[in-house]
Amino acid sequence: MVKSSDIRRSFKGDRVIWGILLFMSILSVLAVYSSTGSLAFKEQGGDTEFFLLRRIIILAVSWLAAFIIHKIPVKYIKIFAVITLLVSIPFLILNLAIGSRWAILPLVGISIQFSEIAKFALIITTAWLLTLLKDRLGEWRTFLILILPATVVSGLIFFGDFSTAALIFFANTILLYMGRAHLKHLLVMSLIILLGLFGLYKLVNAYPEVGRFGTWQNRIDNYFNPETNSNDGNYQIKQSKIAIATGGLFGKLPGKSTQRYFLPEAHNDFIYSIIIEEYGSIVGGVLTLLYLILLYRSIAIFMKSEKIFNSLVVLGIGFTISIQAMINMAVSVGIIPVTGQTLPAISQGGSSVLMTFMAIGVIQAVTSQQNQVKTEKEEVADE
Repeated sequence: MVKSSDIRRSFKGDRVIWGILLFMSILSVLAVYSSTGSLAFKEQGGDTEFFLLRRIIILAVSWLAAFIIHKIPVKYIKIFAVITLLVSIPFLILNLAIGSRWAILPLVGISIQFSEIAKFALIITTAWLLTLLKDRLGEWRTFLILILPATVVSGLIFFGDFSTAALIFFANTILLYMGRAHLKHLLVMSLIILLGLFGLYKLVNAYPEVGRFGTWQNRIDNYFNPETNSNDGNYQIKQSKIAIATGGLFGKLPGKSTQRYFLPEAHNDFIYSIIIEEYGSIVGGVLTLLYLILLYRSIAIFMKSEKIFNSLVVLGIGFTISIQAMINMAVSVGIIPVTGQTLPAISQGGSSVLMTFMAIGVIQAVTSQQNQVKTEKEEVADE
């Protein structure tokens, strides 16, 4: 018989992060089951157990993936990440060509959001490049090599999913800064980006009928003029605020949400609102705190690591997950315009959950192998 102590010992790395992931998994099952009620009637003929079972399967696969990855030596994770990034790019090109965020894998017929895969593979690749080129960071040529992968990936995602492209590029820019890329290079790049965004803003207003320009314009208008706009984006924010306001401190209790019937993306983009409505602002605050603790633990591992790659990859992943969570929550409470970002490890999406767990697995692989090296050094010192 397998003992619980044996199971705990088999999970190496940072125990706090494992605990955070476990709490989020439980909350995810409860929140997705509750928030997909209306979706079940629309798509599954009222079979509310369908999405519950699917969520449990996704989480089981994600936990298995995280467990396996955290046992793999870091040197192999580098290679796997680069290969994954290279494989993702043709699918991102395909997504751009057909105007879709999803791609169907041949033979198996499973739909995957390759932007989620590329997001974390890119973080690992950038960390590796910073390690390889650490002695030439003052050169413009080196900076262009470092920024090229993020530029390509973000550029391919940009027109189909602006917020994800911005998140990816911003996370990699922060990683370059923490990896000691030359500040002059980063400032010049930032200036070019600001000028580009200003030009894009003008184009969006001049040609709203092009691509997703109309959607972007509506979201901007909703944010700055919420009372004079009544389109879908503004409607979602209003319903989200109602959910949060009626939830109070302690919530309406699990399964008692009413706004889940009015929020089109209650199970994805606005699942945080449903959590607060049913479990209260206290649980919502705890969830926010957990993402911040995840970032704090990542920074702590970053500070303790003796290897450049290990420190950068942990910081990059921790920052990306945490900032995405903050964006999702900020949208739910109306602080920033609607972005379409899911709540990591909580929202319904399968690709997002799986990749978040795998990324956590990478953090734990780095941490556990660092702990092992430290233990071996202590044993040698004792001898």
